[in-house]
Amino acid sequence: MPTSSENSEVQEALPGKSTGASGLAVRLALLASSLVVLAAGAVGFSLTRAAVADLNREVDDRGLAIARGVAARAGDALADGDRRALAAILETLWEEGDIARVELAGPTGRALATRQFDAAPLDLVTAYPVTGEPDAEGYRESVGLVRVTLSRGWIEARRAAYTARALRVTGVVAAAGVLLAVGLGLAMAAPLRRLARASAQAAAGDYGAATDVPVAGPREVRALGEAFRAAVGAVARREGDLRTANDALNAANAALSEANEALRRTEQARDAMTHMLVHDLKGPLGNVVTLLTVLESADLDAEDRDLLAEGKDRCRALLQRVEDLLDVARMEHGRISLHLEPVPSSRLFGESIEAIRRLAAEKGFTLEAPPGDDVAVLCDRRLMERVLQNLMLNAVRHGRPPVRVVASSEADEVVLAVEDAGAGVPPGREAQVFEPFASFSPDGRRRGAGLGLAFVRLATEAHGGRVAVRGARFELRFPRDPFGRAAA
Repeated sequence: MPTSSENSEVQEALPGKSTGASGLAVRLALLASSLVVLAAGAVGFSLTRAAVADLNREVDDRGLAIARGVAARAGDALADGDRRALAAILETLWEEGDIARVELAGPTGRALATRQFDAAPLDLVTAYPVTGEPDAEGYRESVGLVRVTLSRGWIEARRAAYTARALRVTGVVAAAGVLLAVGLGLAMAAPLRRLARASAQAAAGDYGAATDVPVAGPREVRALGEAFRAAVGAVARREGDLRTANDALNAANAALSEANEALRRTEQARDAMTHMLVHDLKGPLGNVVTLLTVLESADLDAEDRDLLAEGKDRCRALLQRVEDLLDVARMEHGRISLHLEPVPSSRLFGESIEAIRRLAAEKGFTLEAPPGDDVAVLCDRRLMERVLQNLMLNAVRHGRPPVRVVASSEADEVVLAVEDAGAGVPPGREAQVFEPFASFSPDGRRRGAGLGLAFVRLATEAHGGRVAVRGARFELRFPRDPFGRAAA
């Protein structure tokens, strides 16, 4: 759904008050008017040519009519060559303003009588032959000519009249065409103007008004309006669905936030209680181990000594688990401090093997350290020994004998590996076994408290290293010790 800022930006980008549609109307009107003016010019040109043709025809007809009228009365006088009679005939002509000069000539073309009406006649002369009475064979002999020259003023007046009429017709056609073009432009732009207003309303989020816009005008404009209404309707429906989905998502997020907060408080309470219980158990367990150590000096038979030793080992294992819980909590919160020193891998392996040798023997396991690189590991010795012990205990509890520990040196890393002959971690659970309280045997069933491998991962990462597992082989990879190889 558009925000208020987006609406203002869109409205600024859209033409205000349908100026786009008005501009289109003006352009359409101008284009149509230009076409009309061109058409009117063509009509005026055609009318002018027709007027010139009509003028020439009228001049010819007028000259011919005057010449025929004079010839009808001057036939006998021309035949007799009577100049006085011919002059009298010419004197009877009316001065109507259209005649410049009339001349009567004999058969040889010599002028016999002339009457001048206009001092500046044109060169346009109409000549009409005059014939006498037919002879016995019907042949008429020419007795003379009548030459008529029309007045320049009359011809110019007639030309002006024809031109004015052509211009009036052209002006009327042009004016009517321009008015029609402006009307058509406004009529065509009206639906576009409504569409422009509807676009502004849609941009402001008023989809109802936008979809109710009336659609009229030419077929193409109606098609555009229908498409616009369909598009706005689709956008309105989509925004409605999106708004509903957003509301549902916001409600789900609120519920999830509440659930996360409740879970966070629960985890904090659990961690606080666990830390309190573990811390309270550590003292009594230490006291039990101390008492069992004191009892070892008593006079006991062999069977009792074995039971005492087993109880002492179990108490130490429980105390070790308490230490693991405390250390895991510290490392998860970044509150553990390391005392780093270069320690030979042989020393780490030797002390770790010695710490669990008794338990391994009871379960029928042998602990092997095949010959390999003796490399120095920059680490907290006490913490790294516990890491190796946890890996060995994990192999003794869930794997198959024998258990091997190997150290090697690669290009930029020191690798400590612990492996047994068992099936190892089920495929797909390599990352899961390192999570706190997640422990699985090779058959997929949950075993133990699941803190040993979590402790291994956190302690290794605290040293800047990483842990990986492939089947029954666990590898600890650390950056190469800057001190180089340790002495054997």
